[in-house]
Amino acid sequence: MSRSRNLFRSGQCKNDDASHQSVFRSGYPVSTRSRLFPMYISTLVIIVVLLCTYCRQQPETKIPSLSGMDYLLNNKELQSFGEKLFFDTNLSSPEGQSCAACHGPEVGWTGPDETVNKTGGVYPGALHERHGNRKPNSSAYASLAPLFNAFVENGKVVFSGGNFWDGRATGHLLGNPAADQAQGPFLNPVEQNIDNAKTLVDKVCNSEYASLFRKVGNDIW
Repeated sequence: MSRSRNLFRSGQCKNDDASHQSVFRSGYPVSTRSRLFPMYISTLVIIVVLLCTYCRQQPETKIPSLSGMDYLLNNKELQSFGEKLFFDTNLSSPEGQSCAACHGPEVGWTGPDETVNKTGGVYPGALHERHGNRKPNSSAYASLAPLFNAFVENGKVVFSGGNFWDGRATGHLLGNPAADQAQGPFLNPVEQNIDNAKTLVDKVCNSEYASLFRKVGNDIW
């Protein structure tokens, strides 16, 4: 306080920016800050070097290309898991309906019920009083469909690719239209009627093929 009184009495502490900066600097010598600055830089450099060294020491994770057909056709474990998942009737709510209920392999992977096909084409869901709103299309070539796209041909816009009748499973979300499409039926109230994705995963993790799911999951993720 005595130092401040002396400054005001001497007229050194005036109400201007230059004077304020001079007073503030007098409390923390410039020379001290100048000596500390190289220490800050040195510490920063050391941290960056340590981080770079740590990153180089981490093993590289090889991520398979899921879009290539070679990966799908040659991975027997993935195929076996897909088959078990496709025909599992324990996943739906209530239990009893698998993917094959609307995509029967014996009829080209489309609706297998001849009566339903002749009288409207829409299939009942796990809750039989609920029905889908479109005839199931064939899943035989679902994984071969290209990403949904549009192009001009003979002056007209032509749409190609995607899954579902309207192509809304575009493949732009997960990289493959079949992968996008597969997210729909499990949680659809008029199909397998599973409450949410967590419930679905929990059921698969407690299934008889849970170890296979973890194996192919580790390969992918």
